Amino acid sequence: MYNLRALHYIKRNLGFGSIVIEEKRGMGYFWIRDRKVFKNLLFPIFDKYPSLTTKHFYYQRVRLVCSILEDITLTQSDKDCRIFDCLKQEPEHNYISPAWGSIKLPLTDTTEVRKVVSKG
Repeated sequence: MYNLRALHYIKRNLGFGSIVIEEKRGMGYFWIRDRKVFKNLLFPIFDKYPSLTTKHFYYQRVRLVCSILEDITLTQSDKDCRIFDCLKQEPEHNYISPAWGSIKLPLTDTTEVRKVVSKG
């Protein structure tokens, strides 16, 4: 609930989505259900500013599922099978986001971090 202001800020700036508040659990959620919004608005943002953690793996998985859902050459059962297979995949325990490029982890020098992470 303490992030509700951030959710409202995101919604206002994107111009899409809805916010759902679950009072019992003390949770707020930001929802976008339109795949066109994902494809045309969100994917370009996450492509330009990739996550530095395993969230990048899960982003790629969502992107793949959306492309499967949009593929008109597949039958519904083919889509279901491919999506099920995709959702079973998990990142390896030593997964490193490709956003880190050639920087070797663990970091030994903070100047290396500045090549990938900015204060902004």
